Amino acid sequence: MFEKDTLRLIGKSLKRFISLVMIVMIGAGFMMGLFSSRRIMEESVDRYNDRYDLQDIQLYSSYGFDAADMKALRAQEWVSKCFASRMADVYSRSEDGEAAVTRLEETDRAVNRFEIIEGRMPKNSSEALVLNNSLSGGGYRIGEEITLFLEDSDILDSVECDKVKIVGVVKAPAYMAKTLGTSILKNLELEQVLYLLPSAFKSDYYTTVYITVNGAKDLDGFSKQYDSHIEEIKTDINVFSRKQSAQLKEKLVDEYTRKIEESEQELEGKKLDAQMKLDEAQKQLEDANIQLIASQAQIDSLSMALRQGTERLNLLEAQYDERYAGLDDEIAEIEQAYGGRSFESIYSEVLSDYGTYNALKTMTDPSGTAVIDAQISDLEADNASRRQRLNSELYPKRSELQAIIADENSSEMDKTSAASELTFIEQSISEEIDAITLNERLISSLREMKKAGSSGSAASRMAEIDARYNGSVENEYRRLTRISRDRVA
Repeated sequence: MFEKDTLRLIGKSLKRFISLVMIVMIGAGFMMGLFSSRRIMEESVDRYNDRYDLQDIQLYSSYGFDAADMKALRAQEWVSKCFASRMADVYSRSEDGEAAVTRLEETDRAVNRFEIIEGRMPKNSSEALVLNNSLSGGGYRIGEEITLFLEDSDILDSVECDKVKIVGVVKAPAYMAKTLGTSILKNLELEQVLYLLPSAFKSDYYTTVYITVNGAKDLDGFSKQYDSHIEEIKTDINVFSRKQSAQLKEKLVDEYTRKIEESEQELEGKKLDAQMKLDEAQKQLEDANIQLIASQAQIDSLSMALRQGTERLNLLEAQYDERYAGLDDEIAEIEQAYGGRSFESIYSEVLSDYGTYNALKTMTDPSGTAVIDAQISDLEADNASRRQRLNSELYPKRSELQAIIADENSSEMDKTSAASELTFIEQSISEEIDAITLNERLISSLREMKKAGSSGSAASRMAEIDARYNGSVENEYRRLTRISRDRVA
């Protein structure tokens, strides 16, 4: 009866029954996939690591490993493959990129082998392979030229070339994670890995040893049996390390004892040389003392001459003050009379008006127009000459001196000399510009006078100029010229 009711219920809601069955099947299949995916991925990674001989153990040494260490290590029964490598952590930079913390490793290897996925193997010390670094944000591209450098030492002490060209891209089982590890450069995180030929490294010692252990490939790399097997080998490695350390200590003691003895012998030789140089220096010191006495006598003579020169200078200054005591008062009176303007500005205006006056005076002569034309031509030629000097001599020289002053590589003596010369050049430029401006004003006045002469108003214009200077511009010109000449004297 129950079975009939169940079949009848299924028949009435067949679509719903089928949907529930499909949901249960899909859910069961999804859970089976989740539970089995980890195991599948681990087996896939383990096979990949075994195919490219990923290390089981990695050894570092600050002293380095030599050929004797490697021979003793390969003789251990638990070693399957043993590969000694030279490695260096440096900074690298592409032509248009920022500095990146980079590890340099050798291409020739029996352990931690890599797979070339693009490009080719390097042919010389200036070529390199780059790790496919897509997981950590990208890497260098084939054809790029990479600069290698260190902040506190010379990169060429470690490798043959400080510039390498990328010729291939690789992937390696040792670098499968998103992060590449930590470098020995201030414990910074690695950003790039480059593989160079063994001939690109200069060190005679190996800094790193990679080891694969006998029996490790037969075990799952993610299993507890594998971890236990490696831990047992690490115990043997500790015993081996202590033995090799004792041998290395004895070797280093012998080597440095020999160096100390050689240094002591060298020190004795240098002490003899130093004594000879000391005796020679003593003789030079005595000669210098004699020369010093002679120089002191010369200094005393020059000091006496300096005192006499100072007395002569004081006398001349007193004569100057006596002669020109009233000159400053006279200039101050003139400046006050002209509304507080500077003497130079007043004198420039009087020069201009005096030139205009003489030109107007010339206009009364029948040949005055020709004279004015000649004066205008002379003034224009003078301006052209002054502009030529500005553009071809003074402006370039000013730029050259300013560049010397701004250059960080210039010595203080060069900068001081350039600053002194620049002051003179600036003064010359200012004088040339003032002269050009004055000539332009004279040219303008001459053209106005020529126009005024043609209209018959030259005499009235001369009268206006005389009236501006208390009846005589010529007297005012002579007075100011005398004062200007006295100031220069």
